[in-house]
Amino acid sequence: MAGERTLARRYARALLAWTEGADDAARRQDELYAVASLWSESHELRTLIGSPRTTRAEKRALLDKLFAERLDPRTLHFLYLLVDKGRFALIGRIAESYDALNDELRGVCKARVRTFLPLTDAQREQLLERLRAFTSRPTIELQERVDPELLGGIVVEIGAYLLDGSIRGRLRKLRDRLLLGEQERAQQAAALGARAVARAG
Repeated sequence: MAGERTLARRYARALLAWTEGADDAARRQDELYAVASLWSESHELRTLIGSPRTTRAEKRALLDKLFAERLDPRTLHFLYLLVDKGRFALIGRIAESYDALNDELRGVCKARVRTFLPLTDAQREQLLERLRAFTSRPTIELQERVDPELLGGIVVEIGAYLLDGSIRGRLRKLRDRLLLGEQERAQQAAALGARAVARAG
């Protein structure tokens, strides 16, 4: 898995080197995610591209049929490269790596935010200030989603970090503490019982 991530990042960096400006990068990003989405949804596409019986020319022809009118020529040629190298299955990871590398280049950090209720403007600004301090990034992009299952509070995913301030998260922690307490009490009772048996023997 780590090897795949490293390889995907290498391919993403190569594609980013072909990119010209923010608009071009955004378009390329959308194109990669669109291809990755089709790849994950289409069993037929995965079978044809992944089959050793399908020739390289046939695979390229299939990509032309699916994407020639929808993608920038550079993106299409990048897909040819993946097919030729037998790395097309990495397209999802490559899309994610490209997104992350482009954000690094722009000094941007994305945060996925789930809340029980929509954020007010004041709450959003307060959250942005805290995340800027947490990440040392001047620009934070919030991807907000209302999630009634949280029961209340907020959950923020940013990079490799998960900041859980939801009521559901607090209840889960409370349950875990209670279960741990029960386990400790059971272990103590078992230990006392063992000592009593040892003394009686």
